[in-house]
Amino acid sequence: MAHHLRQKPKPLVSACPTGHTNPGISSSTWGQTCNWIISLLTVVLICATHWAMPNTAYGQQARIAIDRGPHHVGIPMTIEITAEGFRAGTTPSCTPPEPPPGLVLKSLGQRPSSRSFSIQINGRVQRSENSYTFLYIALADSAGTFKIGPFSVEQGKETKKTQPLTVHFNEVVLDPNMHVGIEMPPSPYYIGQRIPITVEWWYAGDFDELSYETLSIRSPLFDMFRFEDTPQRTGNQLPLETNDGKIAVNADVAERTRNGRKFLVVSAQRTMHIDQNVSGTAIPVHATAQIVTRWQRDFFGGRSPAGYRPIRAEGNPIDIHVASLPLDDAPPGFAGAVGHGFSIAAKADRSVVQVGDPITITLTVRGDTDMNHVSLPPLTTQPTRPGTGIAPSKFRISDESPAGTVIDEGRAKRFEITLRPQDTSISQIPPLLFSWFNPTTKSFETTQCDPIALQVTNAQLIGAEDVVIQEQVGSDPDGHSRPLDKGVEGLKQGSKMIEVPFDEQFHDLSGTDLSIHKNIPSLLTHNAKKYGGARVCVGIYTGSVLLLLLATWLRRRDQLDPHLVKTRKMVRAQLRHITHASRLPNQDAAGQIASALRLLSPLASGTERNEIDRIVAQCDVLVYARNDDGQSGIDRDMHDRAIQMARKVVLETR
Repeated sequence: MAHHLRQKPKPLVSACPTGHTNPGISSSTWGQTCNWIISLLTVVLICATHWAMPNTAYGQQARIAIDRGPHHVGIPMTIEITAEGFRAGTTPSCTPPEPPPGLVLKSLGQRPSSRSFSIQINGRVQRSENSYTFLYIALADSAGTFKIGPFSVEQGKETKKTQPLTVHFNEVVLDPNMHVGIEMPPSPYYIGQRIPITVEWWYAGDFDELSYETLSIRSPLFDMFRFEDTPQRTGNQLPLETNDGKIAVNADVAERTRNGRKFLVVSAQRTMHIDQNVSGTAIPVHATAQIVTRWQRDFFGGRSPAGYRPIRAEGNPIDIHVASLPLDDAPPGFAGAVGHGFSIAAKADRSVVQVGDPITITLTVRGDTDMNHVSLPPLTTQPTRPGTGIAPSKFRISDESPAGTVIDEGRAKRFEITLRPQDTSISQIPPLLFSWFNPTTKSFETTQCDPIALQVTNAQLIGAEDVVIQEQVGSDPDGHSRPLDKGVEGLKQGSKMIEVPFDEQFHDLSGTDLSIHKNIPSLLTHNAKKYGGARVCVGIYTGSVLLLLLATWLRRRDQLDPHLVKTRKMVRAQLRHITHASRLPNQDAAGQIASALRLLSPLASGTERNEIDRIVAQCDVLVYARNDDGQSGIDRDMHDRAIQMARKVVLETR
């Protein structure tokens, strides 16, 4: 048997047509050759596929997720769009769909990348991918079923879409314990008018069961016009919902009684600027909040909310009607100002001038209105008011109307004009008129400034032919000067002569002691020692330079615009608020940072404003996070970016 195992296998042979025999090919060798060829082709195919499609993303997808239901009218629903498999380095963009009628979509910005991974081949990074999350909220105005989506995520030429969603929003029952309303003067209003309004929120229920953080008051009025609010302060605030997000307005709290029930009333004062025509519109106002339905015990034995129920309140609709000004009845001194209690004052830089000399007149207009839209009317004489206005025959005045500068924290505006008197008969600068429309009385009113006393004298003009220079070369025995003959040649009869003496040009040196002074101690003594030495001289010069620098600084400080000074103080205060936010819990710090950045956003440039909006959106997500215990520290990266943006705004306002 052993001999049989040692026998060599007989080779396969094949017969040729010629009768010769050829050795065959081993089957095992042929199989190894085929396997080697297939492996080589596989590697070549993989490499060709990889290099032919370098931009194809592996596993790209866009997913959508929403809050757990039920969803209710007037209460925001959070939408998260997660994009995975996109290349790192270039942030993709998310495009929301067109919302259906009755539904509003608002972007809350982008959350930082949650995770990333890389693909390596032979030790080289071939692809690096990140996960991106985009946040939105959906707000329904009425109950019903809405179809949302799809959302599109784009990066270069790559686009992925989410699945569409169908969401049902339930109606929220009106709560008799909650009321909301807006108080304002009755219509009509006029463009340029400032309207004081009061937003009030009433509640008569148990405040311990109310989640005040979820309170939201909404009205299209907040986005129709421009509003002016007092700077935010610590204390009570009323949350208002706008297209730009939720804002907190300073508010007062009081107790009132209505129909025998005691209500806690939170009221906020705002100033509305009428800047567009709106007629016959009933504007709604409503509020939503949540109350606790059940409680649970925490680890330390305290109570914490475990369930909520939404509540809603609707206020009386607001009638807005903006009327046109009766310009046919406007007096000559009207230039579009609308408001109350205007006054005008004039001041001249000098009261004694010559004919043709410029006089700078400073006009200061004060009144209850938006001073940014106040301009000067024509200042020429009007037939309806004789004795007022600038007569073109008496003064020359520029045809261009000065733009003016708003001063005194927006309560006044300063204009400067230049006048040139034409003759000596002028004894005063006449009163100037200023007219405005009073929306309360629905009539035009006119005021005027006091006249300014003025003395105008003739200008003394001297021609070149009236001046003769005499050179004095000495004195005659009587002490009189002797002019040269060449200085008076060609003088006309009756021409004026102005002598320009050249005294002290030639001195009589007779009797002068010209000997060399030989007092050695006097020659070696420095003149500075006569005044206390070199230190005193250096001190005098140094003190003089410091006084000049101090005077320059004081003058520059006095010339600063008070509004600019106030803005700088506000910006520095917000920077301090953002810096100190690191000491607060997570949600409180995020709210404080968001409030400060909202005040700084109008002062920033376009690029910085976009970055501020992203930080504010990130802060809002943290403020309204449901699962946050509120005690963890603030995100350091977000805090550093907020401080960096605030410092840039500080530099721009210098």
